Amino acid sequence: MNKYYSLVKYLIGWPLSLVALVFVARIIYSNSSVAFKSIEQVNYFLLAIGILLFVFFFFLKAYTWKLLLGEKGKTLSFRKNAFYLATAELKRYIPGNIWGFAARATIFENNNLSKREVFSYIIKESVLFSLSSLIISLVYILSSESTPGIKLTVLSFTTIATILFLLGKHIYYALNFNLLKKIIHLLIPTYSFLENFKILSWSILSFILFGIGTYFSIISIFSLDFSKILIFVGIFNLSFFIGYISLITPMGLGVREGAMTLLLSSFLSATSAAVASIFSRVIFIVSELLTLFIIYIWNKVSPK
Repeated sequence: MNKYYSLVKYLIGWPLSLVALVFVARIIYSNSSVAFKSIEQVNYFLLAIGILLFVFFFFLKAYTWKLLLGEKGKTLSFRKNAFYLATAELKRYIPGNIWGFAARATIFENNNLSKREVFSYIIKESVLFSLSSLIISLVYILSSESTPGIKLTVLSFTTIATILFLLGKHIYYALNFNLLKKIIHLLIPTYSFLENFKILSWSILSFILFGIGTYFSIISIFSLDFSKILIFVGIFNLSFFIGYISLITPMGLGVREGAMTLLLSSFLSATSAAVASIFSRVIFIVSELLTLFIIYIWNKVSPK
């Protein structure tokens, strides 16, 4: 059954990603002279800032994972945890969207964690990342021209989700219905309010860095109003959220770029927005590889 499910995800996921990327590519190709001229004028100082912020994002992501593991995370040094996580995360780019999970389960299984526990923490991490990026995207959503009904719905949902996350332990022990308790335990870390607040705060900080890193990556080739940087951080996090919840596409590939192109088109031309979305994704991937290289060297220099 699992083999058929993985096959279906593979057959559906990649075509959808390719379709989304084709539409973005068509916009770029139709104005290719303008697009490539823009990329040729890279401000490498601003680009370096963007890459540095992305690297910090990946390190904070590793720290958040360590916090999610709770007591079991204390048996691993941050350095080892970061290396294991970065190595496993590269598998996310393999079609099927399951290989990153499987790699992480295999690696951390040798460090006092069962596969079942690892998958449970991965689900909690997915909820955490979705909530963090959605919270930050409120900056854009609430200032956009969306209808008051949409704004109120998103704000209400985010508020309720945040409360549930922070009070996970209290809700878990207050429930008498076993099925609901299992769902809460699966989705939310059942630590104290302060521990969950700490986890959520670090995660939000990491996604703020992600948004600012994306901003600096893009302004290295295009001009975006600095006075609206918070709006742009919200846009980039909303794009991340949309791509992240598109589970059948590998890494949200194509979906995130399509969403970013659409959202940025209010501030840039359609061509520039498409180029910016793909360019920032490439820089994001390069930054992830750079982070892995830094962590690898760190482990070699200080193996103990």
